Amino acid sequence: MTNNIQINNSIPSNLIISNNCCEEENKNNFNFDKFINPKLKLKYILEYNWITFGYIINELANGSIEFRKILENGGFVEKIEAKDINDGKGFTSRLFRLIINIKYTNGINNKTKNFPNKFSLILKIFADERIEILLEHFFGKERLEKVMLKFTEKLAIENNNNEEINMEIKDAKVNPAIKESMAIFKRMHQNECVFYKIMDNIENPPLPIPKIYFTKNCREEENEEDDKINKIGPQGVILMEDLTENTHITPLTKGLNEIQIMEVIKYLAHLHAYLSLPKIKEKWQKNFVTIEEMWGQSSEEFSSAMIEQIMELDEDIVEPFKIIGNIVMKPDFVKWMKEKCENDYGVPEILTHGDLWNNNLLWYNNNPNRLAAFIDWQLATIGNPMTDISRLMLATVEPDLRKNIEKEGKILELYLNELNKKLVEQGMEKVKYGIEELQHVYNLAIISQAIGRVMEIPFFERGTPENDPEFKEKMECIKTRAKSSINDALKILEMEAPEWLNKDEEKNGKNN
Repeated sequence: MTNNIQINNSIPSNLIISNNCCEEENKNNFNFDKFINPKLKLKYILEYNWITFGYIINELANGSIEFRKILENGGFVEKIEAKDINDGKGFTSRLFRLIINIKYTNGINNKTKNFPNKFSLILKIFADERIEILLEHFFGKERLEKVMLKFTEKLAIENNNNEEINMEIKDAKVNPAIKESMAIFKRMHQNECVFYKIMDNIENPPLPIPKIYFTKNCREEENEEDDKINKIGPQGVILMEDLTENTHITPLTKGLNEIQIMEVIKYLAHLHAYLSLPKIKEKWQKNFVTIEEMWGQSSEEFSSAMIEQIMELDEDIVEPFKIIGNIVMKPDFVKWMKEKCENDYGVPEILTHGDLWNNNLLWYNNNPNRLAAFIDWQLATIGNPMTDISRLMLATVEPDLRKNIEKEGKILELYLNELNKKLVEQGMEKVKYGIEELQHVYNLAIISQAIGRVMEIPFFERGTPENDPEFKEKMECIKTRAKSSINDALKILEMEAPEWLNKDEEKNGKNN
């Protein structure tokens, strides 16, 4: 669908702002206003009246050598088409495909004949106004309203029912519970920006990702006067390479095949080797946190609501979830798993993608088994190096195929071989652990990831449009994989951490 692009004549035509994700590395921008149709320059995307086409063209020209050469060789931006391509993707973001129509001022000659007359890119806007919609998908409107009410009441108690503070909370544009969530999701956008910055300007990247032309963090200020002074909004922005014409996402219901699984694992091993380089390791350890630390900012009201709705699912999912969830969500168990991996098995933590599933993997149209890009790094966090592989296997692979591949041990063998090969190429030593240790670490990751597969059920049930012709098939697929995941995780928990099961049983016995 193509959106109508609005015009705001109050935005200055020389709006050039550099606000990359790593401030200390900001570049000096050049002004490319003269290469844009003056009438086009002030048009903007939907209600985001500061994200003008002039702003976009300037940041793109400063961030893309390819596009800058087009302009420097007579290219002139005549027209820009903006197409909304969200379609169930980018839950916290608005995604637009921008098609720039270019006219060459000196006509087509020997110098310009090899340049294109169109240049496309993806504009990703982190949209905090979508967070309430996202939370409705998680909890349902009625349950979310109860969460917001409980959160507000708790704040009132914490403030000793101070009348002035209570009135401020009541009159606030955004409910405090939603505002708390916004802080977490803004951090997620920052994660993606920082990850792309770490991966910038690598001659041979360890894994395929889109070219990134520009990133801007969310701004914390909410003062409208401040916005008028700075002429820049609070939303986060990413301008990236457009891969839509030559790639596709494997449908959720189809699942990945064995060749595709091995392709993903190979690249994850290469990434982990790159992230092990001392200078790179220093960067991600400084800029990222664990998933527990990130979600730890979330209130107990949200956690209670999440558990409450899971208890409404089928019994063969709920019963194992009760046992596993009660253990896995304990901070002591999270700490135990980390120490077990590092001290007993010699496998340290690494930076993970955190949200690896069908929608975040692009495959080439002309070769569906060849990976074109890993996308959406918002949940990039520090954790178990088997996090992404276990999530991939549970969320995107049919249970029977997953179990067969796991039984054969191919995935861990491939991972370890590729990891060691890349470490040696980088002049580093091979890892000291082997397949046996890695298997234990993978098992522990399965326990953690199985919980997430169950939590996703209500989210997808509300987030998938009911008029989607594949709605029933998708939900059946998600529930089948979640049921298989949580029951397999219970068996693994009995094998890997029986002492925690015994502790929990003893506690329940005392309570009874």
